Amino acid sequence: MNNKPSFLKTAFLTAILLISQILSYSPIPKAFSKYYTSESSEDTEIYYTEGQDYATIKVNYGVKMNSEDFYYDPGNETITLYNISESTPENNKFILDSLKITHGSTEIQNYTAEETDSAIVLTIYRNQQIRRFRPYRITIEYKTKDYIKQIGNLDMIFVLGFQEGVELEDYNNESGTSWKSNYSATIHYTGEKSPSTYYPDSVNITETDNGYTIKYDEDDLLKGGGSVTFGENQYYYFKINQKAPKTDTITPSGLGKISDKVSTNFYTINLPREFSETSQRIYYKQIYPSPTKITRDPDGNLNALFEMPATKDSEIIIEGYILIDHRDKNITDISLEKYFEEIAASGNFDKYLESSLYWEVEHPTIRQIAQELKSGKTTLLELVRADYDYLVDKYDYSILKAASYNERQGALASLQGSEAVCMEYADSMIAILRAQGVPARAAVGYSNDPNELDFSIDSITENEDIDPNLLEEIIEINNGNKTSDDNNTYIEPTSHQWLQVWLPEYGWLSIDPTWGESNIEYIGPDMEHVLWFTYDDFFNIPNSISTFSSDFLINPDLVGDGYTIEIKPISQSEFESAESSLRDEQGYFRDLQSFVGSPIQDVDSQGKSIDPATGKSTQWKENLDIALRGTCIGRALILFSPVCLVLVLVLFLLVLLARGMRRRRNKSKFVANREA
Repeated sequence: MNNKPSFLKTAFLTAILLISQILSYSPIPKAFSKYYTSESSEDTEIYYTEGQDYATIKVNYGVKMNSEDFYYDPGNETITLYNISESTPENNKFILDSLKITHGSTEIQNYTAEETDSAIVLTIYRNQQIRRFRPYRITIEYKTKDYIKQIGNLDMIFVLGFQEGVELEDYNNESGTSWKSNYSATIHYTGEKSPSTYYPDSVNITETDNGYTIKYDEDDLLKGGGSVTFGENQYYYFKINQKAPKTDTITPSGLGKISDKVSTNFYTINLPREFSETSQRIYYKQIYPSPTKITRDPDGNLNALFEMPATKDSEIIIEGYILIDHRDKNITDISLEKYFEEIAASGNFDKYLESSLYWEVEHPTIRQIAQELKSGKTTLLELVRADYDYLVDKYDYSILKAASYNERQGALASLQGSEAVCMEYADSMIAILRAQGVPARAAVGYSNDPNELDFSIDSITENEDIDPNLLEEIIEINNGNKTSDDNNTYIEPTSHQWLQVWLPEYGWLSIDPTWGESNIEYIGPDMEHVLWFTYDDFFNIPNSISTFSSDFLINPDLVGDGYTIEIKPISQSEFESAESSLRDEQGYFRDLQSFVGSPIQDVDSQGKSIDPATGKSTQWKENLDIALRGTCIGRALILFSPVCLVLVLVLFLLVLLARGMRRRRNKSKFVANREA
């Protein structure tokens, strides 16, 4: 009896073991199988220390067999070291000079390296047979300047991902074999800066004793890779220069201040604005000469009015710095039902929902796209991301359009197949959002393009078919705007357009679908965009520069020429070295109002001045002033009115004198008659 329980227990365990062995040899559907005949792995580690201009890359590469029935004979292993951007001879040399391949403690010398446009392809001879329990592992270490980008006060580190549709596993039904590729990436950052923005949001960030570790798993890499930006604030330097040439050859210039006031050219220049989402602040170094006035429209855009003498050559200079602080993405989502209720109750967003010249909200094509994207969405951010992803998938950024005939075409033409640059991405999303009932407006400014687009002639002709006549036009543009001696380089400071949507308890939320082409989701605050102005309608765009000349009809292009703008990111130390020039005698930062001497004037959406006391427009007074001093007829009236006034006064005096003399003669005759 004592052995009976032991026998039953043994029989039960034996049955369980037999069942498990049977199940282990049973066919398993491929979708649920975790067994692969062979597996390879590439674990990429990126090491970067703050202040360096390069990163150290370690690729831990391995191959293993999971079956005793198969093996790999000695042979070649091909490993590709991809670049983030286009390969350059300088960086390739930097990589190859630092390249080190090791197998355990042994350095491998038997390999070849082939340089391509986007990578270095390594062919490494493997003298080891790969069998089960005998895997093959090597480490490839090198330095590169391609994975990192230092932008002013920010350090950006990129992680390579996969192209859409890549296969990481496969099965061979004929041989009964299967393979799987495993990938991961880790950034090791050493420095005092903290990560401010990163993509995708799912990455694992861990603070270490001397920095941070950011881990990307395979799912993160399948989203196209990502990036991390280190730094909590960004600084920019800007300088606006407007030439004010002599346009009046009639009015005597020797009259000094009189002639300057009599003959005037008026310049309205758009100034960089402040913006709460990124705590964007503007510090002015100089505004020369002092503007007549500075106005602010209901959206917060700023314009400065300058009165420049038309009788001599002069110029306008506006110079300063821009500071942007990092702000956590505390973006609270909201249900669409509640969102639309709040928008309707507010009543202040009608103009951000209307159709416009380039936002054809009411067109059936746009309304259909909008409704299809809206279907099934329950929250605002879910809807915004659906629109964002739709446009990123639909469009391919056209370098050809950006480098040549870059005319604005609007949302409808773009969605129907025309080429797209930032304007088309933004215009299309604005139109779709408005058709969905979401208030949206355009934002214009400058950005550090993560694509680092190559506008060279070689790049354009390589990637796109171009009509020979258009190519000549591009070359002409290229030669007129180059900033170096290289005739093949097209570089020009150009503005960038994105959009903003209204989010309750947050304000205007910035969105840049163009950046989606770089696998960067730009929804929310960002330190690499400088906001210059916003607008809700094409006809309300605050032009960067507008002019009114007394000789406009004679030479309409003369006054509008000569506008240049420079804007570039700088380090914190560069800003601090210039900080003293931004403060007044009391040590405070000079505000914009100090350059005018009078308060900033609020204007309506049409740019018309408003009297703060009465709330009525005072634009008629300014129009009269411009008409008198900024037109030929007005100038003639001002110049000749004193002469006319003197002539009238002389004539009046002559009339009085004549009347006096006539009276005296009449009186003399009267006396003579009495004596007679």
